[in-house]
Amino acid sequence: MAEAWACRRSDSKRTVDLARAARQVIEELADLAQAALCLGYGLMRLGEYASALGEVQQALELFGELGDQDGQRKSLNVLGILQCEGGDLIASLKTFIQTRQLSAALGNVQGEIEALNNIGIVYNSMGDSTNTLECYLTTLPLSQQHGLRDVECQTLINLSVAYHDLGRYSEALAAAQSSLEVEAGSEPTLRALALHNAGRAHFGMQAYSLAQTCHQEALAMFTAVGDQAACAEVYVELGRVAQQQLDLTGAQALYEHSLALRQKVGEVRGQAESWLRLGELLGRLRQTDAALNALHEARTFAAQSQARTELCAADLALCQMYRQAGQHREALHHLEQHLQTKEVLFNDASDQRLQRLRLEFDVEQAGHERDLAERLSADLQQLNLELERTNNKLEAAHQQTSLLLAQVEHQANEDALTGLANRRAFDAATERLQNDLLARYGGEEFVILMQGADAATTQAVCERLRRSIEDYPWAAVRTGLRVTLSLGAATAHLDGSPEGLIQAADEALYEAKHAGRNRIRLHSPGNTERRLYRQSIKNKDLG
Repeated sequence: MAEAWACRRSDSKRTVDLARAARQVIEELADLAQAALCLGYGLMRLGEYASALGEVQQALELFGELGDQDGQRKSLNVLGILQCEGGDLIASLKTFIQTRQLSAALGNVQGEIEALNNIGIVYNSMGDSTNTLECYLTTLPLSQQHGLRDVECQTLINLSVAYHDLGRYSEALAAAQSSLEVEAGSEPTLRALALHNAGRAHFGMQAYSLAQTCHQEALAMFTAVGDQAACAEVYVELGRVAQQQLDLTGAQALYEHSLALRQKVGEVRGQAESWLRLGELLGRLRQTDAALNALHEARTFAAQSQARTELCAADLALCQMYRQAGQHREALHHLEQHLQTKEVLFNDASDQRLQRLRLEFDVEQAGHERDLAERLSADLQQLNLELERTNNKLEAAHQQTSLLLAQVEHQANEDALTGLANRRAFDAATERLQNDLLARYGGEEFVILMQGADAATTQAVCERLRRSIEDYPWAAVRTGLRVTLSLGAATAHLDGSPEGLIQAADEALYEAKHAGRNRIRLHSPGNTERRLYRQSIKNKDLG
């Protein structure tokens, strides 16, 4: 099982295969517990969170039966990571608090500091920058005090990530560079991670050449240790750099390389990110079909791995791409999906914030009941203010969305050339009997729907239209220009077929044209004794 555990980060698929093979032959309870832990970790890295959870919980139970508290500590640590990766941040926070308490009971200083570091990661995932920085700035001097160089290096890397997420790129770069100055021992990938984060900080500061250099150095180190998942992540960052440098072909190749690696190791959530980056780039390259395919793949993998942030981004990108392609119905569908997921994310964040406050209250109540109650009250007041501001923003966003939906609906029913209603709007009108309607039916054909017009009124309207075209001073537009109008009309009762009415008007139009043009023909298919009529006029002769 040592080999399976050693390659758990670099080749998670191999970890899973080795753990499953070992489980078939081992009989010792301790070995079964270790196999379950390795298998759970590997499945987590592959995005199979439900299966991974079962394996890690089994490992925790087996170590409990053995009385192996250090095994329990390791299992709790992996369980916390799994819960954080799966989005159950409150459960993750509880687990890492339990891990820290168990480490303290065992006298394991390194385990206690690492648990605090992981608590900082959870807070960062919650968007709680204050507690995030407090955890890391507590962990950093403790790791230095106890000579834990690997932990010190990892803490500085985590601090760089936190500053990057806050948009404080110069501080993120300083933390990453400080990590590079620490002489780490047993963990060969720490320097690569520090370089990777330095590259991200340079990118945020728009120093793209420096970002590229850092990422290339990190890639060489990750490649040397065989960490394919990390390599895939670096390829994405290199693709972003190439895209900013307008090397779109190079960016596409880098995103595709990232995708291939993530497919190889079976990293589901990572594939969602790679497909999303690739789809957005293909959209910029005007490769619409390929872009839509990539974005749908991104949406599929995001849904499979329960990655709501990537799912939200994929739906928004699909909305924009379908709108660009003129496919408004599909654009509306994905816009609605995007807004639904965004609302779920907001609600989840609010719930997690409240649950976190309750958890902190429970943890500290024994020793700091009064102080914590005051802090909780202040935090809740601040939360209410934030919720009020966020609700205002959401209301504004909903209003903007309603306006966008109205604009899209209007564009879907309007002829772009003339500004009139289009055939789609006219067909809908014949079904619902809206008001009178003038529409472009297609090409040179225009149609008028009139309710309550009898044959005499229809004839008069048609004649007025014909006269206005014939008498217009076209010579002022161009010498010798003459334009005439041929009209075909039909009247029918309300219960008549719209298709029959249109066909009758069409036949009348052709009769008018064949009779010499610049004239009117009127058909009455039947049921003309009622008072409500529909009338359709088509024009195929504008010159």
